[in-house]
Amino acid sequence: MPWEKAQLIELQADATPGLWYGNLTGDGRGGLAFGSGRYVHLSPKKRNVFSKLEQMSVKARAHVSFAHFWSVFLTTEPILFVAVETVPPSIEIFREDQVTGSYQRVQTTDLGRAHKNSAVTAMGTISSAKGAQLAVALSSGSMVVFSKEGDSLKTVCTLTDLESPVCSVTGDATMHRGLVAASDESGKIAVWEEKSPSQFGLVFLTSLDSNYASALGLCGALLFAGSFSGKLFLYEVDDRRLDQEVITNTRCITAIDAHTTGDMVLVAGEDCRASIFNVPMQSRQQMKLVFSVCVNGIITGAAFTCEEPESLDISLSVVERHYIVQYALSS
Repeated sequence: MPWEKAQLIELQADATPGLWYGNLTGDGRGGLAFGSGRYVHLSPKKRNVFSKLEQMSVKARAHVSFAHFWSVFLTTEPILFVAVETVPPSIEIFREDQVTGSYQRVQTTDLGRAHKNSAVTAMGTISSAKGAQLAVALSSGSMVVFSKEGDSLKTVCTLTDLESPVCSVTGDATMHRGLVAASDESGKIAVWEEKSPSQFGLVFLTSLDSNYASALGLCGALLFAGSFSGKLFLYEVDDRRLDQEVITNTRCITAIDAHTTGDMVLVAGEDCRASIFNVPMQSRQQMKLVFSVCVNGIITGAAFTCEEPESLDISLSVVERHYIVQYALSS
């Protein structure tokens, strides 16, 4: 499969991704967003310049800790959630104006006094029986699950099986099951499944010895855990076992994105390398390398830039670089 030459999306001078922020999130139409400082930076529909989306609220002086899209593969329109470092932390909800095409803030939800000493460390999407839900991970080790009613967020439940700050959270990329996975800094990895509209049950719990999972991805019941050492672990959640280990990077894996079709996974790390692997369809089949590239800097965010469900275009954010790198699969 031939790949086109890398394309660059220019960033504004104050929009450089950092090592512990700059996660990329896609809207399912080729658009991207990431947080930096007091802003979310947005590139809708594959425009070649990121625009700056400011937090237009009384909390505008707070910094953005994370940004996350509900893509059009899951909802009728993309919805952007922005975690803001207020006390207690809050989630800003943005919708696209159908006339201007720009995003407007429509609601702010704070996490309440119970989480006033915590910070949002990650967010993920859960495909639940009643529609999409938002998983918000915290530095306290807990994770709050929200449903969306109108333009407001309503607390569904709080998951407390982890004890250390949460590193990563992800839902099933194929949107077939109500699964959500999270990892913490102690090395624990947990997977929960929706049992009812307001209840999640723990279905898988493991740990990485002398290591921790810095990034996660879910394709159905296949869990991908990228470690601080650069090794990728593949678990069978239903069978509760480790299926295989692959050394994909020589340093910490910073980002994993599972493709919506469930047959590809994108892995990137601090060694400046990003790779795409075939997801094994049967147990104990080895993952196959499809594409690999090194860029000029540490990769902090990686995402499939999918305008079509079968698209394999990818985007990479690079630490302290004024651009996003994109690769597209040629037809």
